[in-house]
Amino acid sequence: MHSSVPQPCPVTHEFGDSPAEERLRGLDRQQFADRLTWLSWWAPGTFTAVMDYMQFVDDRAADGTLDADDPDDPAPYCTACDGEIGIFIRYGLGWRHYRTTPGGIELYDSGHAPEVGWRTTPVATA
Repeated sequence: MHSSVPQPCPVTHEFGDSPAEERLRGLDRQQFADRLTWLSWWAPGTFTAVMDYMQFVDDRAADGTLDADDPDDPAPYCTACDGEIGIFIRYGLGWRHYRTTPGGIELYDSGHAPEVGWRTTPVATA
């Protein structure tokens, strides 16, 4: 799936196992379920976005098209303003509004928090 916008900024963390990944691998099935239940209560938007995306990945893996470059791949967008949104690791793990410009991408403040939705039809650019 190649729906992410390339970010020309340098990586802010090393690749490999993070302390969070190590903690997750150390959990048994019940502990993992308990933590996901808590996350669904604490941050329902994040929980929904993660679960929806992972279900999509699982479905793609099941039908053998996980690595196929499909123009109909769902992309995140803001349901409040219909703007493009993404996660830019350099600026944190939260969703941010951006727009595509001739020089690349531009992050901007829309005046509201992104409300994550997924669509397969790209935004028409003028």
